[in-house]
Amino acid sequence: MSRPAVKRATVRSGLLLVLLVSTAWPAAARDARIEQQIRELKAMHQGILLGGVRRIDALHALSRRKPGRLAQAFRSGPPRDHHEALGPQGVSGAPAGLASDALDPAPGNLKVNGPDRYTSTQSEVAIAGVGSRLVAAWNDAGWTADVQDGIGFAYSSDGGRTWTDGGPLPRAGGVAVWVSDPVVTVDAARGWFYVTGLVIADGPKSGVGVIRGAFDGSAFAWEAPRVARATRDTFPDKPWLAADSSSGNLYLSYTAFFRKQAKNSDQLEFQRSIDSGLSWTPAVKLSPDSEDGLVQGSRPAVGPGGDLHVVWKTVDTTAAAGGLDAIQLRSSHDAGAAFGPLVTVANVYTDFCSGPPGYDRGSGLGFPSIAIDRGNGPRRGRIYVSWEESLNFYDDLIGSAEDIGEREPDNGPLSATPFAIGETIHGAIAPAQDIDWYRCHGEQGQTVLIYLDSLDSHLDVALRLWCGDAQTRLAYSTAVKVRQRVVLFTLPKSGDYFVTVDPFNDSTGTYRMVTGLAHRGLERGRDQRDVFVAHSDDGIAWSAPVRVNDEPPGFDDWLPELAVAADGKPYLAWYDWRDGDPAGCAAASSLYLARSDDAGETWISLGPMSQVPTLWSGVFTNLSPNMGDYIGLLADEQGVYPCWADGRGGDPRAGAFHRDRAGEGHR
Repeated sequence: MSRPAVKRATVRSGLLLVLLVSTAWPAAARDARIEQQIRELKAMHQGILLGGVRRIDALHALSRRKPGRLAQAFRSGPPRDHHEALGPQGVSGAPAGLASDALDPAPGNLKVNGPDRYTSTQSEVAIAGVGSRLVAAWNDAGWTADVQDGIGFAYSSDGGRTWTDGGPLPRAGGVAVWVSDPVVTVDAARGWFYVTGLVIADGPKSGVGVIRGAFDGSAFAWEAPRVARATRDTFPDKPWLAADSSSGNLYLSYTAFFRKQAKNSDQLEFQRSIDSGLSWTPAVKLSPDSEDGLVQGSRPAVGPGGDLHVVWKTVDTTAAAGGLDAIQLRSSHDAGAAFGPLVTVANVYTDFCSGPPGYDRGSGLGFPSIAIDRGNGPRRGRIYVSWEESLNFYDDLIGSAEDIGEREPDNGPLSATPFAIGETIHGAIAPAQDIDWYRCHGEQGQTVLIYLDSLDSHLDVALRLWCGDAQTRLAYSTAVKVRQRVVLFTLPKSGDYFVTVDPFNDSTGTYRMVTGLAHRGLERGRDQRDVFVAHSDDGIAWSAPVRVNDEPPGFDDWLPELAVAADGKPYLAWYDWRDGDPAGCAAASSLYLARSDDAGETWISLGPMSQVPTLWSGVFTNLSPNMGDYIGLLADEQGVYPCWADGRGGDPRAGAFHRDRAGEGHR
């Protein structure tokens, strides 16, 4: 057997018995239990994915309110943390335990956003450029009560040496409020820069807006925005925009959430503009019917000959898939008029359960990135796709040890109920926001799976794993539309760890928490997440995925972003936790960069781009997710420009920015 003989017993989302699994357990029965576990976990995965449908209800319920109030309902709000968060990561308190108290960036990093709005969050930074002219945009939670727009931007005319914060994007043309999810692209031949993002359109309706702007000398100005899509009964999410400089065409894709026969569902939709964004074709469905309710995170990219490729993630809820999801791609060779068949780039295990240390959204879906070599070298047209991937935690049965009960009082780390990994715990949340604390011992390199599978119908809780100092947050699980809570985390050191079950809105009731270990077999992923890249010269045949991060197993890697420089060399940037203090459970992230000199076959680490790691547990934020769902990366003949949310000043800022010339001087 490639896995330990003693496995964890899974439980259904209800009141299933815990099974003790041993070498004597019949193989057929064990396989049946694993199939059941896969179905339950993947159903939870899909439920988290389809949480966007709730925005339709918000639109209908709030349609008579002011657009700013509507934007607050649609925008990702403050983190759900309650008093267990102990201050900085919640919605009140002052930052503490920062990786650095310095407010000024270290040499080599620049802050893109302008005057600091203390405790506000700028994240999901996107960037595009032509020569020395650059434009960046980001989610911005720092505006006043009178300015409710959620997207800010900045521009540079000197290659990123200095930046001008332009404030929020302008409204007009049917755009009542800019909400979130900005993406920047550029038509280099015509000098047009474009930003797309989620908007509240007149009506009110949920929608996708696109705005066009250009430089005039060192100044930059936007035209009036336009609404590419607006609807009351569908919620578009995660828009992505690509410009084709050879034709001037624009290509837009996004996820459309809706209800079909009273069930939540989604699909990928596509639109194009053949007049530089002045008008848009009606939306067409891009994903196949077989993937309804299973897709998210689409991105279009244009090759040097005008070929269009769109990539996305598909969740597979069937037991036959064994927990594997798919990175899918479709290509168009006629400027988006028609698309070819579905192609699978890779099958991947997704750690949807929880994000990395300090991440304040209670899940981690993970979406792909795509970039194409548009240079004049021998690999011109080569397509690169990246993603994050975990070990296979679906085939390890948990809860194989005895059942234990919560030991009251346990409302703090000093009185935490002790348990051993593998045990199943029965607990209850009492009135007055009782927080249950638990303590266990773990060994370095173990991947722990903690599963709240059964909760009373009125109980709403957050599940969190803490470092042994009971202050550093390692993994966090909570979801609005899903009852269960799951944390997956690889322990960076041997020692004690804490687990909390924390209620929302004074909810009370009983719960069951099943624990165990996930073990690596032959799968690519080694721990909770690694980052991988695959490549193709035709969009059909794909290379074997290559792991890019080169640190030992046990450290998180998050939000990989691809770009290809003018010389044809691909670059990958991502959040990496290897530089965190081992005594503090390695909970601080740096922005890492890698390059391939052989067209994606192998990768060379260029080290951290952020001179100061961010300890996210010590960063105040008023927006979830604090790190965003993506980072930005631009590579051209001038250099390589990663952009990311950086917390060294006490709150996430759009804008640690590293300028690197022609692939040299990365440190």
